[in-house]
Amino acid sequence: GSGIIETVKITGKDKKQIDLKAKVDTGAGMTSIDEDLAVALGFESALTYYKSFGIKDNLSRKEIEEFSKRQLWKELEKHQDIVAVAKVFSSHGGSYRMEVPIKLKISGVELNTKASVISRKGLAYPMIIGRRDLKRFLVDPTK
Repeated sequence: GSGIIETVKITGKDKKQIDLKAKVDTGAGMTSIDEDLAVALGFESALTYYKSFGIKDNLSRKEIEEFSKRQLWKELEKHQDIVAVAKVFSSHGGSYRMEVPIKLKISGVELNTKASVISRKGLAYPMIIGRRDLKRFLVDPTK
């Protein structure tokens, strides 16, 4: 679909910085980054830790309920770089995504935020900037 493409500077762990083109998506609640980008930003050990739980990309509602009962997010958040675990629901079920702390610079404005990490293999942009991080920007519909 169409969307606004912004060049952003993203800062991860240990001041690792990457400039890239990201897609602004007002339909997405949260900002998300590709797994490879997360690794490049210094979050490899967080990703390895997350993957060690063997959580599938797509979970049934029942599986999500099970994880919630087990309070799986508490285990995941024991890793210093995993600042939150997002539950994302979709029509067929949902998924869990870890969130890592990043700093974004968009059109000269810097903000500290969290990005959920997801496999975006085969997608054009390794990063989607969601509504949560667009509050202080006016999105110009004519662009």
